[in-house]
Amino acid sequence: MARVRYAYRRLHVLLRREGIHVNKKRVHRLYCLEGLPLRPRRPRRHVSAARRQPPRIKAGAPNVAWTMAFVSDQKLTDVAFAP
Repeated sequence: MARVRYAYRRLHVLLRREGIHVNKKRVHRLYCLEGLPLRPRRPRRHVSAARRQPPRIKAGAPNVAWTMAFVSDQKLTDVAFAP
C-alpha cells in the first residue's frame, strides 16, 4: 500500500478543518523550514484549446488551400459584410 503524501496545501486544508486558521503561506514556510520535500507543481494543460484549432490542410499544389485573413470588408456600395 502506498504512503499518502501530504503537501502543504493539503495540510492547510486539514488545519482549517480542525479549526486552526493559518495562512497558507505560513504553512508553506514552516513546511520548508522542517525540510519536508516539496514536489514541483505540474502545469495544467488546456486540452480544450488544442481541440479548438481547426486542422490545417496542407496544400499539395499551388492554389489548392485558401485562407481568409480578414474579419470584415465592405463593397464599393459601402455595404459591410463579414465572411
